[in-house]
Amino acid sequence: MTEEQKPPVTGVYPSGPVAYPINATSYPSQSWITDPYEGVKSIEIKSIEIKSIESVLEERGTRYGSFDTHAKVTQEIKNALVHGASYSKLNDAMTESLEMIAHKMGRIVNGDPYYKDSWTDIIGYAKLVEQELKD
Repeated sequence: MTEEQKPPVTGVYPSGPVAYPINATSYPSQSWITDPYEGVKSIEIKSIEIKSIESVLEERGTRYGSFDTHAKVTQEIKNALVHGASYSKLNDAMTESLEMIAHKMGRIVNGDPYYKDSWTDIIGYAKLVEQELKD
């Protein structure tokens, strides 16, 4: 690849960012900077589908039910957790995990209870806490 074919690049010096603008066409001469295109024969660029916020909200509403109802159910679950005798003993990871599980439970009972990802997410949040606990 010739110098003319190379798009501009920026780099980072060991002491901080390069003082070249993003569209710089010259390259620093330091030997530690490597050619990012060396050995590259082709680059595949995939198209990205950009959804409107309206279509995302419609999709979520179909999957999880109305946001207002979900919010009410989820907040009631979280409120019940706070009243537990051991709630004050929870660390931040435990609290966040339980709140995220409450969120997923709210989605399940308000929307599609057969959506597997919601159940998988609950397992994941519980697993994160389990990994922190020492036997």
